[in-house]
Amino acid sequence: MPWRHGNAGVIVYFRLTPKSSIDAVEGLAKTSAGPAFQARVRALPEDGAANAALERLISERLCLPKRSVSLTSGAASRLKCLTITGDPTALEHLLAAKHTAFGAYTPPTRGTARMSGTRIIDGKKIAADVRAEVAAEVARLQREHGIKPGLAVVLVGEDPASKVYVKNKAQQTAEVGMNSWEHKLPVETSEADLLALVNTLNNDPACHGILVQLPLPKHINAEKVLNTISPDKDVDGFHPVNVGRLWVGERALVPCTPTGSVILAKSVAPSLSGMNAVVIGRSNIVGKPVAALLLRENCSVTVAHSRTKDLPGVVRGADLVVAAVGIPEMVKGSWIKPGAIVIDVGINRVPSENGKTKLVGDVAYDECAAVAGAITPVPGGVGPMTIACLLRNAAQAAAMQAGVKSVFA
Repeated sequence: MPWRHGNAGVIVYFRLTPKSSIDAVEGLAKTSAGPAFQARVRALPEDGAANAALERLISERLCLPKRSVSLTSGAASRLKCLTITGDPTALEHLLAAKHTAFGAYTPPTRGTARMSGTRIIDGKKIAADVRAEVAAEVARLQREHGIKPGLAVVLVGEDPASKVYVKNKAQQTAEVGMNSWEHKLPVETSEADLLALVNTLNNDPACHGILVQLPLPKHINAEKVLNTISPDKDVDGFHPVNVGRLWVGERALVPCTPTGSVILAKSVAPSLSGMNAVVIGRSNIVGKPVAALLLRENCSVTVAHSRTKDLPGVVRGADLVVAAVGIPEMVKGSWIKPGAIVIDVGINRVPSENGKTKLVGDVAYDECAAVAGAITPVPGGVGPMTIACLLRNAAQAAAMQAGVKSVFA
């Protein structure tokens, strides 16, 4: 952030351009000393006129008495250090809330350095940490209770992406010490045969978790299949019973991507309590369950979507943004509150400059990274967390079915 606590209030940094056509503050600039607000004034630099104009501009924009804003250092340089006297915490909140009143954010060109201090949340590393926790829990369940968690994955057809995903799941399941079963069925498998397999797995005491890989062939009713899975073995967390348990605050198996999203946010801020959280997207797979999880974390949650009125304004008030709307780079840097945590769930394949394609999220990454306090990249952010949290659910399901306590619930 372009400000810090001082002895008498808050110290704020500005890069000033005098002799301009207007008096304005136009977002953020990167300087050798760190981030600073980019300011312009009409006044000339001679005799301190530009410095006085900057003090007057900031006091007016923040609705503060003129005497509370004073130049501390940088009288003869472009980088100005202003002290705003008052309660530091209240002033920090004011600066964050009034940031949009300073004018439009000017996004950097792609490839330029992002704002100093922005944390890039490493989803790969955190997913590896989650898998290590799962492996330790699997070992504990075997050692203390004689339980070896088992996960069955069902794949119908030859969808290439699904085949790769199922292969990765099987590999990671084995790596954490669980039993792993793959049921690969031909694309012409009937709905009745698939339901029969699901019921067999429901009744198998060695199988603690069942995952039916989506999408299914068009002749099979996916909702009917998912609702046939026992809620206690529903490691995807999609069964209506688990949905209800989540919303009423009971012990439940929770969808994996929302769980991973909250873990990533808490890697930055271990306590999310009291934060204003905006979830962009209202799907049953991500938007709604992540909203429920954030309510459990004592956030004040707004669920927004593509039809929300003044969506940029709604997002701009958020301390935590979870973008899961499915529209490439929809969320712009000017929407983000300075210092906010941004979790980008989106994964979209779009054309690139060289005629090929590339993966992007629902967030305009470079723009938002220049403003946010922390942000997940795409790829390498939320994506790796999904399988890790699936394994977490399988270990939790094994403990729940045995009636023993799990470290995950």
